[in-house]
Amino acid sequence: MAIKRGKYDLQVYRGDTPTWKMQLFQVDDKTGDKSPIDLSNGFTINAQVRYNSEANDILYTLPIQIVDAKNGVIKITVPKSASETLLPAGSSLADTAVYDMQLNIRDSVFTILTGGFSIVRDVTRL
Repeated sequence: MAIKRGKYDLQVYRGDTPTWKMQLFQVDDKTGDKSPIDLSNGFTINAQVRYNSEANDILYTLPIQIVDAKNGVIKITVPKSASETLLPAGSSLADTAVYDMQLNIRDSVFTILTGGFSIVRDVTRL
């Protein structure tokens, strides 16, 4: 079995509460059959956003919640308070960044998802 790396861009509209729900799969190298990754056996998942892959500073750590461990279902929700501060109003900071997500299995690490991370500047702010 192999865990294939996916690519998916995330976009946050500043001040909103975006949520993404994903199911993680492993693929049989010989048959191509895919099956959910069972996350109930000592797996941890981490994802960080940085302005670029070489940046030392972490812009944001994505909050990952395992929703259905047996079926490999996870959810990421960026709270309103976080999406407001990722790019403060009037900021000259870049509105694009990158992220990746790593699955940690005992002593092994697999990068399972990569992509762009963008913040859309909102107009209505309460």
